[in-house]
Amino acid sequence: MIDIKPIDLKKLIVIPIVILILSVVSIFYLGVDRGIDFEGGTLAVIKLNTQIDTSAIESKFKDTLKTSDIKVLSAGEDKAFVEIARLEVSEEKINEILGEIGKAESTKRVGATISEKFWGQAIRALIIGYVLMALVVLIAFRTIVPSFAVMLCAFSDIVVALGGMALFNIPLSLASIAALLMLIGYSVDTDILLTTRIVKTKIGTFDERMGAAMKTGLTMTFTAIAAVGMLYIFSSTSSLAYYLGTTPSTELSQITSVLIIGLAGDIPNTWIQNTYILKMYLERIERKIPRKKKK
Repeated sequence: MIDIKPIDLKKLIVIPIVILILSVVSIFYLGVDRGIDFEGGTLAVIKLNTQIDTSAIESKFKDTLKTSDIKVLSAGEDKAFVEIARLEVSEEKINEILGEIGKAESTKRVGATISEKFWGQAIRALIIGYVLMALVVLIAFRTIVPSFAVMLCAFSDIVVALGGMALFNIPLSLASIAALLMLIGYSVDTDILLTTRIVKTKIGTFDERMGAAMKTGLTMTFTAIAAVGMLYIFSSTSSLAYYLGTTPSTELSQITSVLIIGLAGDIPNTWIQNTYILKMYLERIERKIPRKKKK
């Protein structure tokens, strides 16, 4: 078994704080783009007849459609994904723009009205999901500080995931919103494990209880990252998926990338930030017990 030695949480608490600050800066400075699901537009999967740089494909669409809101992702040598924001473009028009260089295999078009409805429903889903999680945690622990620590970690995980999305240019879409909701659930899993072992279990010292929880929790997290990472590799719109012989999927690529960022952020948020809060909470309770006995 791996022996986890006691760690100085006072020195390490700066790590999740810095990560959270950098994530907030990334969100507000770089911004998280809304994908076509929430902004309207067209997503086309294009089969290329010749090798061509993505910038050349972008130029063709920008010059013809008179818009700069176009993103092109390539997958191998003969396939490209073209995202056109706020414009519904027919498959015939796309083929006309491409000319001899390629042909649209499939297109997805979302109107402005539908995208606004999707956006409102997605925001409500996130808020309702978080509130329901908070209620369950409050009912389970019935104490403010441990419950607050769990809710804070879930909030921090979402902020870190959004910061990563801004940094790596992952758009907000139905897929990435689903990943954020999944992240709330996973965050609660590790936090409840930690809180139950530290607060409700009285066997052993604080460091021993934390070590036992940490071994289980980190095993869960790294196993999840490995599994999601493999799914990202096989579903990614990068050339790697193409050479592995798999069919790229923008939805799966977005879900898995957001989960990987969030799961990585959950490690310092749970095992440093929340552990520090719980340690301060238990030390405060222990200081109060002798005073009560004296009275």
